Amino acid sequence: DKTTAVDGGHNALRNEHVLVAPNGARLELVDTETSRHAAATNRHDPLPGLAAPFVPAATVVTSSSSDAATSSSCDEGFAQGRAGMLYRDLLPGRLGGTAIASLIRIPKGGPVADYPHFHRVAFQLIYVLRGTVEVAYEGCPDGPILLGPGDFVTQPPTIRHQVLECSDGLEVLEVTLPADHATEACDADFSFADLDEMQPATTTRNAVHKYGGQTFVWYRHEDVEPQRDSPGYDRFATPVARATGGLADVARFRRRRGRARSLRFELSDGAGASFAFLFALRGSATLALLGRPGASNEQQPADEASSRRTRFASGTAACVPAALHASFAVEAPSRDFEFLCFRFADVPIIHASRDNGGGGDEKIAHDAAA
Repeated sequence: DKTTAVDGGHNALRNEHVLVAPNGARLELVDTETSRHAAATNRHDPLPGLAAPFVPAATVVTSSSSDAATSSSCDEGFAQGRAGMLYRDLLPGRLGGTAIASLIRIPKGGPVADYPHFHRVAFQLIYVLRGTVEVAYEGCPDGPILLGPGDFVTQPPTIRHQVLECSDGLEVLEVTLPADHATEACDADFSFADLDEMQPATTTRNAVHKYGGQTFVWYRHEDVEPQRDSPGYDRFATPVARATGGLADVARFRRRRGRARSLRFELSDGAGASFAFLFALRGSATLALLGRPGASNEQQPADEASSRRTRFASGTAACVPAALHASFAVEAPSRDFEFLCFRFADVPIIHASRDNGGGGDEKIAHDAAA
């Protein structure tokens, strides 16, 4: 495509050429010395903040059709992204810029055409759904790490990393705040092996080096034993709350054998970006949205009763804002139902109840920093 130079094609102060394509893409040509200086300083620039208060127009529920039987056979709805990756947006509108959640696929395995880079983000987590991927991170003296299904990493603000290689049919879930953020390449001479600040990488339970005020989490699912404090469910705790200073908490829930139960989450409509993001890993359930903040059951419109319940099956993503719903629940789970729950700001889970009666609510206490 033909490109058009802007700002006269040259900015003497930054010694750069800026080219803008018809589709709006910008290309900045910077000399080597300017690039090296920028790479050394821009990681310490102020990080992006989060919009507050968070008041989206509606609860978002999106089906990605990410089922194990079909995910590798159809890339419909995916767009070409960086380094040969295919992206599918799970949050249309991106919550007004607050967050982005994407399914990312690399159909053909082998070396990935990535480069050392970092993201100017407030929060980012990569969860492997299928396949394996090898990634290099600064702070890992033992070299690149290998992630498989059920594993994840948090990528703290400005941590330098590079995707190296993956298996056929790699698919990951990526959740990032804010939606609009910069991805910046490291200097051409950058080498993970030559870093002066090498520190041991965190494992599932250990936090060592901070990047933008957060610690890196490498979560390996086989190292984690389930907790049985959620009636009817195994809860797999993570150290994300501690690593992010309370900005986010993440847990995986898996239905146990026995009588089906509903798991209820209370939402707090306080200041800041208070919301929950859910992703169904397998099986199915019903997602119930249980009313407006501050409104009694009698005040809820009768015609909303059916619309506040929706199918929540494998590959479905949902964002539930505290400004619109006082609470939500997953009900009538299938025997193989399993899901991820991201809780941002002060979004606690406080009780579970049996389906079809059975004695009412049962309060459970969760350690957000477990």
